[in-house]
Amino acid sequence: MIAHKIQRRAAHDLYGRLGRYVLGVSHAKDERLFQSIADYIAFDDAGGHRVRDPRITNCGCDRLGDAIKEIEATQGQSRRSSADKTYHLIISFQQDERPDLAVLRDIEDQLCAAIGLGEHQRISAIHEDTENLHIHVAINKVHPVTLRTIEPYRDMPKLMEACVALEIQHGLQRDNHGVRFDKEKDKGLEQKGRGGGRDEKMEAYAGRESLKSWIAEHAAMALGEAGRTAGSWNELHKRMADFGLNLVPRGAGFVVAAEGRRAAVKASDVSPDLAFKALTQRLGSFQAPGADIGETEPSQAYEAKPVHELTRSEALFKVYQAERASAVEARTKAQAETSRANGAYAKTLQDYHQNRRRILADSWTVTGKTLRLKYEELGKERRTDWLQQAALRKAQRIKIATDHPIPTWQGWLQQRAEKGDVGALEVLRSRQWGKETFERDVLEASDEASVKTVILARHKPKVRRNGDVHYALQDGSRVIDKRRAVHAEGVTMASAALSLILARGRFVGPITVTGDERYRQAILDAAVTYGFEIRFKDQELEAQRQAGLSHARSAEQPEPPSKGASRQSDLRKGASLQGPERGDEGARAYVDERNELRLRRPEIQDIPPHRLWSPSDAGPATYIRNVRFADHDSEGVILSKGDAYLVKPVTAAQAARAGAHFQRGAMVSLDARGRFVQAPDRNAARSGLREPGLDR
Repeated sequence: MIAHKIQRRAAHDLYGRLGRYVLGVSHAKDERLFQSIADYIAFDDAGGHRVRDPRITNCGCDRLGDAIKEIEATQGQSRRSSADKTYHLIISFQQDERPDLAVLRDIEDQLCAAIGLGEHQRISAIHEDTENLHIHVAINKVHPVTLRTIEPYRDMPKLMEACVALEIQHGLQRDNHGVRFDKEKDKGLEQKGRGGGRDEKMEAYAGRESLKSWIAEHAAMALGEAGRTAGSWNELHKRMADFGLNLVPRGAGFVVAAEGRRAAVKASDVSPDLAFKALTQRLGSFQAPGADIGETEPSQAYEAKPVHELTRSEALFKVYQAERASAVEARTKAQAETSRANGAYAKTLQDYHQNRRRILADSWTVTGKTLRLKYEELGKERRTDWLQQAALRKAQRIKIATDHPIPTWQGWLQQRAEKGDVGALEVLRSRQWGKETFERDVLEASDEASVKTVILARHKPKVRRNGDVHYALQDGSRVIDKRRAVHAEGVTMASAALSLILARGRFVGPITVTGDERYRQAILDAAVTYGFEIRFKDQELEAQRQAGLSHARSAEQPEPPSKGASRQSDLRKGASLQGPERGDEGARAYVDERNELRLRRPEIQDIPPHRLWSPSDAGPATYIRNVRFADHDSEGVILSKGDAYLVKPVTAAQAARAGAHFQRGAMVSLDARGRFVQAPDRNAARSGLREPGLDR
């Protein structure tokens, strides 16, 4: 768990805007702001919970919109201070860490009290729009009683120490807070650590190697030696150029910059021998590189390559670079066109006001005080026009950035994965994001080496930076497909079924089920209901699954056709409907598609569970219709038995005979080899009903 303050500018001190962001709404008239807290919820683009469990503290109302107005009124009464009156605190937890609501409330209370703002008004909410659960807290720094603006002193060390204590108190995963806490000596803040800089953030968010990391791996030792042994500035520049780097003065020191790029690293971070004082004392005043340095061909250079490990990322990275170059070119072109138009308009506007002023100056009828008033009016009009022009330029810049987005490598991979690109998802998961920890409600493979990658693009999943794929279901539950396991948030039949669909596609061999009894029962019910071709590693759970399947397939057997049923010549007794093995793949894909639609659209009540026909389904059944598996160039028949539809692959000839001689609703009977042991009744009931959900 980490807690940190978001730096704010006093010019943007608008509590209402921050409060609405915390609550996940975009404007002040959103009706959710005026609902009761218990009824409030905000959703993300995938239909999952983006914001949940909002909280109002130390206010005299229980509606979010009224609380924001009350806090703004309190801030308005504090006129003695012009400082920022709002404190934005974020409390973030490690991946897969989901503390209970009571624990989250206690953590928020103790952290606010640790920085001296426990009695102040605040609005908070839990956000789930990233792979890390986090809490946004918007605190009013104006005390509601004294009306004094309180600025917390040394708030970050206090938050760090409080986080250490809270992790121990609530049994949370220990995090690196930048401090060393010595419990034996009880010395508190012992040693300050160095937090992640821009280079670490670049690698974390963009997924590309930073210049600092590249230099540390390829050039740091050579550059350090050059700083110690170079006999002149030109010799040092030449050694820098061999790595495609430049030594450039900046501020009060030097930076090492990559040739042709904006990336730069402080020289003393590369090596102490490249510090400003060390070099100037040994080589004298700085001298720019000579003309011959620019002709040096570097032996290696920084390219900002992906940090992911797979060789497949190289091919994808080339595609990304091409698309990014096109996006940069389109944005540059749009910016140039807009700049030309704005420049021409600015010249026209300048000429217009100069002419107005010249006309006024040459006038013989306007003099004295009247002339001064006219000049003031003209000045106000000029300022208004330029402010409008500045606002227009800002809007144009925003529109250009929106219309021509430049993707980051990490974001580009996420977008590709959400569209079903398995290779992009594998690249995302190839990076080591830390140890995956699971407490409960997960399905895992017995053999990690055989884990495959699967994306159910029809569910419109959201892919996180670490390769986790989030599937949000309409019943409020969520299934998270991770690198080595499938995790369910919210135990429902829909989440259990979708978890099994993912596990069956990804895992080879028996599946390990970890969770409480409620989760295990939901997984068992889904496995029996949908007849998934899986095996559980737990022998007791596997025995229950097989017993449930046997019971489900023997229950509610339809009545066999009448004894006087006529027989068809081309479907005589013993005629087989046993399909070829190549049709199993198409049938399995069709079953998955129908079951996924049933989970994705629960409002469609007439789509029964689908599963493949098996020898244990031998006996009476009801014929529904033929089906063609277009993606696999094979066919099958759909039979109804009990509450489920059975999909059986057949050859094209067998499908043609079945379609010619079976009517929907006809009673048929098959043996364990898939052969009809009794012909259908030609006069069987012809219901004329269409198959539920087939037109969707």
